[in-house]
Amino acid sequence: MVLVASYYKRHKTLLKNYEMITIFTTPRPFVNKFEVIQRNAISSWVNLDPDVEVILIGDDKGTSQCAADFGVKHVPDVLCNEHGTPLVNSLFESAEISASNNIIVYVNADIILTKDFILALKSIKKQPFLMVGLSWGINIDTEFDFSNQTTWKEIYKIQSLESDLRQGMDYFAFTKGTWPSIPPFAIGRGCWDEWLIYGALSKGVPTIDATEVSKVFHQNHGWESVPGGTDWIWNGPEIKRNRELSGKIASGYSIYDSTWKLSTNGLNRRLNRRILSKGLMRLGYRKPKLRPITSSIATVMHPRKYIGKI
Repeated sequence: MVLVASYYKRHKTLLKNYEMITIFTTPRPFVNKFEVIQRNAISSWVNLDPDVEVILIGDDKGTSQCAADFGVKHVPDVLCNEHGTPLVNSLFESAEISASNNIIVYVNADIILTKDFILALKSIKKQPFLMVGLSWGINIDTEFDFSNQTTWKEIYKIQSLESDLRQGMDYFAFTKGTWPSIPPFAIGRGCWDEWLIYGALSKGVPTIDATEVSKVFHQNHGWESVPGGTDWIWNGPEIKRNRELSGKIASGYSIYDSTWKLSTNGLNRRLNRRILSKGLMRLGYRKPKLRPITSSIATVMHPRKYIGKI
């Protein structure tokens, strides 16, 4: 926290004349533990900054009431698959239509965003861009009021005692039009987040890893609310369909393929063998005549099994 605060104190001019942002999500039904988790998340978002707009998309149990309680926008209509799971393309299209701002953030409804996140986002002057980051897992069973500074002290205390850095990406901050079209992935069923990284990079959009300066918290939970539980999430027909939609080109992408890194020293280009080798593979897919050459060089540069999957 000291390093982050020091960074922004030195670069406070970056925070002037920033664009306002819109945060959107699609909540699960507000029942049992997920009522506490999702209300905590949304409370943290609306208390980030007076200029933040929040949109809840979907009409599961409790969504309209939560939107009214927090005074945020509610867009009830979203396309779902045959299992009732919202589709990523419909969510993002609805957000771009409904958002009042050019900078939009998709956040999973179990994520607590902090001031670090909003400051990191405000500091980015590249456009278009995609900012992503990893989250810290914490265990919370109580609803908090995030307008109270004491709450933040308690959250950071919990994080310092029992948290771990998760490998999943739980938010995507981007400028409108980053993805002209998105396949109809089932939200929360894997592969779609990898495709968003791939899709942005393939369009030449600067992709920024803000993990170092943007601390966000994932409220840990199980999958009891999903029929079929964990096995359905990781082995069911929805993730199998997501894998088909993603295709072998996009599989294997992750936050570590981001071309830029936001740190306490500012925004710096990230170059490593993984990124360069994947860039060569993408070139080979666009220009088949070059594929034997680009594939050979990429494999020599980074000869790991996922190279053949991109």
